[in-house]
Amino acid sequence: MLLDFKEFPSSISQVPSSIGALVNLERLVICGAPHLTKLPDSIGMLKCLVELDISDISIAELPNTIINLKNLKALNVSGSCIQKLPEAIGMLEKLEEIYGMCCNWLETISSEIVRLPFLKNLILTDTCVGNVPKLPQSLICLHLSSRALEKAQDISNLVNLRSLELCFTNSTSIGRDTTSQRFYQRMYSCRDNVNWSTKVVRCELELPSISSISSYLGCLHHIKQLELINCKNLCQIGQLPSSLTQLMVDNCNLLEVVDLSNLSDFKNLKDLVVRDCPKLVEIQGLDRLESLESLAIRRCSSWLCLPDLSNWKKLKTWDVDAPTTYSARGKRVAQSRYLPLSHLERLRGSANLEL
Repeated sequence: MLLDFKEFPSSISQVPSSIGALVNLERLVICGAPHLTKLPDSIGMLKCLVELDISDISIAELPNTIINLKNLKALNVSGSCIQKLPEAIGMLEKLEEIYGMCCNWLETISSEIVRLPFLKNLILTDTCVGNVPKLPQSLICLHLSSRALEKAQDISNLVNLRSLELCFTNSTSIGRDTTSQRFYQRMYSCRDNVNWSTKVVRCELELPSISSISSYLGCLHHIKQLELINCKNLCQIGQLPSSLTQLMVDNCNLLEVVDLSNLSDFKNLKDLVVRDCPKLVEIQGLDRLESLESLAIRRCSSWLCLPDLSNWKKLKTWDVDAPTTYSARGKRVAQSRYLPLSHLERLRGSANLEL
């Protein structure tokens, strides 16, 4: 049984207490009701409720009786004014999914959350959470962003993670792709479109204060995609897993060295993007990436040197700005007999080289 108020949200200012009489209700959706500020206590009588969606309403807290919803599996508070998750959230023992995108007022995650044995997806973005408690080992997807947090709780126990996104920045501007809009879109990717059994593992970190990424990668086995954004204190990237197929590094101001030489199998990495790293002078192991299909290096140090590309027979996409290409033995690259004509044309256009 479904009760859906989202077709006429502007008319809703309160939910009647009589809703508790719908004892067989399995799904309750109340979306986009700006005048709705609270839910009745009788909502705790909905013993069969499996999904509660109260996104984009003005509610600041959930009634205490919500802990009686023993069959609840999915809770969506995205875009609401929620300030804290229920203190006794651990009593919702069947809860599998918590979504809170664009929760600008959210300050507290209850330590009881670790008691949720089946929690798979936890997505809380654009929050002002000041502390992250220990999280349940069952998590598969963790996306968390906060303006008030600099360092995350140890997540080494999350051995089942398949998708990790952490963004801790004090910036109040939410104009980047990496924040609210993209998080909101990915909720449905986590929920419906990803076959977790395939172990497609991705990690996105936007952590200005960290100087090492090793503690975050330790719990991600067989990682395929890694994005490092605005990690402003990161000086070196190394010890990357050989399973990596995509690596993107963006706006890491102090980064000097990207070390790919420890990759035991250089045949896996296919996409490499490095942008806005003005101090980057070396990408170690780059010449051994025989399976590289896409390479982008933009706005990095003019001292950055690229190797001879003659081994890169699979390279399909090239986007390297002129200063890097020219100073990085660009003429030698352009004259490689093994590079397809299409590559030479791209080089000619990007660096204005003499061929």
